[in-house]
Amino acid sequence: MNAAVWFHDHGFHVFPVHGKEPAVAKGTSWMDYRCSREQAARLRNYAVPLSDRLGVLDTDNRDDELWVLQQIAHRVIPDTPFLVETARGFHRYYRLDGPLPKFIRRDGRILEFRNVGQYVVGPGSMHPSGAVYTAAEWSWRWEDLPFFPADFVFDDGSCPHSAAPDGGPFVLPEVIAEKFRHKTLHSLMRALVAHGVPLEGALAVCRRVNRDRCHPPLVDNPLDDDIGDDLGKFLRRAYKQKDRADFVRAPKTGWLLASSLLEIGLSVDVALVAVRSLDPTFNPETTE
Repeated sequence: MNAAVWFHDHGFHVFPVHGKEPAVAKGTSWMDYRCSREQAARLRNYAVPLSDRLGVLDTDNRDDELWVLQQIAHRVIPDTPFLVETARGFHRYYRLDGPLPKFIRRDGRILEFRNVGQYVVGPGSMHPSGAVYTAAEWSWRWEDLPFFPADFVFDDGSCPHSAAPDGGPFVLPEVIAEKFRHKTLHSLMRALVAHGVPLEGALAVCRRVNRDRCHPPLVDNPLDDDIGDDLGKFLRRAYKQKDRADFVRAPKTGWLLASSLLEIGLSVDVALVAVRSLDPTFNPETTE
């Protein structure tokens, strides 16, 4: 069984990816992309849209994987025959009864639990490193896919929420850990869109945040935005993506924009970069 076809047959509209990024037609969101069964069968590298029916517990280092195995051994988390080995860890697939939190924050660690509004690269696809997402274990029967417990405690209070924003007003953390770089920069870019910051100003802000707060920063070459710079392409896609139904644009100018950007956690100098991309004459010392 072709895994992409299996997902397609169960109502999950797989879509092509380049590396980990959607490779759909310009102007089309990966959430809106649809393909035929025959097209799904021909996909070499693809992603699986998740939902309130399907979620994935993602481990990307040895310590997180050992923690999950311990939870499985104590029957806190159910074992699953839908297990995919990734370049750095494992994807465990589960059925869901509804949307769940996007992160598990327990015992001082933070793990991603991807579900509605997110996607994962599908089994059989190739990681940018050359590693193949391998179905280490797999059952082709939908009914064998266990439900993730709805009463699972996702947060035991041992981790700061600013380390991985996932709900509520966006606040930029002082330090952005490796596994949250893309998610945080995407959230920041969408916040800049909502406040009315022009593209070039938004790109400059995100690049400064990547340089100053991401540990380690994502590789960035701003001179090659259109031909080979993955960060530039990622940020431009985030800026131009289709607004969700609950996304509210509230453009601002001058001091109102500056104060709004300070509230989400930008430093004064970086907030000024954004404001001056809209109004080059803005001077905080003379502007009323």
